[in-house]
Amino acid sequence: MPNMNNFWVVFSHTYLTKIKSRQFILTTVITLLIILAMANITKIIGTIQEITGEDGKTKIALVDETNGLGESFKEILIAINPVFEIQTAGTNYEELKNHVFEGELEAYIQLSLNDAGIPKVVYYSDSLTDFVLPSQVEAALQQLKTSV
Repeated sequence: MPNMNNFWVVFSHTYLTKIKSRQFILTTVITLLIILAMANITKIIGTIQEITGEDGKTKIALVDETNGLGESFKEILIAINPVFEIQTAGTNYEELKNHVFEGELEAYIQLSLNDAGIPKVVYYSDSLTDFVLPSQVEAALQQLKTSV
């Protein structure tokens, strides 16, 4: 039994020494801070967006070459996704491309009519991996074709 008693004395001394060490306390505090940050990441991102003034709107330019269908197309797109902020633009495509590359616009859309008088869309963006926005534009175009 004396050997067992010595084991617990050595064990408790080693355990308490490690717990009281600066390295253990610092590592524990950092780990807790990381866990708290990960648990509240959405609130942190929301606060940062409020501070920087980002409103979460997706800015898109619309070039209407149909003489009137642009407003209907705009309304359909906003009905599909209210986050869109659609602004009409002129036909200076190089300037629009520069705005897309600089990040001022998410994309620009050129709305025109084909030879049969059916609306068609040319979508321009700098992202090859975004499939949500083009699919929503395609859905809006289908609704516009149906209404025409």
